[in-house]
Amino acid sequence: TSKVNYILPYCAKKYGKSKIILHSHGSNTEEVGLKKIIFRLFDILNYKKTQKIANLRFACSEDSADYYYGINNIYRSEVQIIKNGIPINKFKYSFEYRQVHRQELELSDNDIALVLVGRLSEVKNPKFAILLMKQLSDKYKLFLFGEGPLKEELQELIINEEWKNRVY
Repeated sequence: TSKVNYILPYCAKKYGKSKIILHSHGSNTEEVGLKKIIFRLFDILNYKKTQKIANLRFACSEDSADYYYGINNIYRSEVQIIKNGIPINKFKYSFEYRQVHRQELELSDNDIALVLVGRLSEVKNPKFAILLMKQLSDKYKLFLFGEGPLKEELQELIINEEWKNRVY
């Protein structure tokens, strides 16, 4: 999924006679600072070579397709969008399930639970969700589920802002 790592798919195609499938999952890079600049440079340098060896092109959204393949590029028209699928029946609303978990979490009927599930990294922006709590009334409770490089920083933020009773 990264144009930075061109050599591996190139060798797989040339020597392994492999089919090369490109897939874009995001609409921005997670890298920052000098690493972001270097990645961008490799993206530019390897774009045509990477596209040339591809047999199929996928993305999980129009935004990720535009980001990875380019909006006005000839390859953009070949991209197939495969949306991230969620088995919705598995997560169908259940009043009983809701009551059990609200009781476990000590939430009253008036409390509003906000949930963020995902990798705790800059691109997912969990800090925004925490800081948003300043603007919301006390009936809002935020639950973060995930691991990632920002976990300790977010825990520190929660402790420093004394949101222990609103952010979990």
